[in-house]
Amino acid sequence: GSSGSSGTAHGTTFELVPTSPPKDVTVVSKEGKPKTIIVNWQPPSEANGKITGYIIYYSTDVNAEIHDWVIEPVVGNRLTHQIQELTLDTPYYFKIQARNSKGMGPMSEAVQFRTPKASGPSSG
Repeated sequence: GSSGSSGTAHGTTFELVPTSPPKDVTVVSKEGKPKTIIVNWQPPSEANGKITGYIIYYSTDVNAEIHDWVIEPVVGNRLTHQIQELTLDTPYYFKIQARNSKGMGPMSEAVQFRTPKASGPSSG
């Protein structure tokens, strides 16, 4: 015989992983410290729960496999993070992922930022 179908459960109170990436990702160099950059972003519009942290990925190769990117975890709901000791005059790519109690959301689009050249007396 065939069994009856199980009833479908409806509920919107359960947390899901974030279904949209962090927004408005910007990267600036720290004044007076060309090797230090500051990453800023806004929370995802669809967080689906309390954001418990973010993960910043960065790499000099936008096509690298994601497990080859450097990971900078951000704890809590801070929206800014400093990354130090980068290579001067080098393009970096940054992606950010939001995290809540259910897991990781999607990554933001890669944002390119070129670190400044070494400061010093300009020739010429």
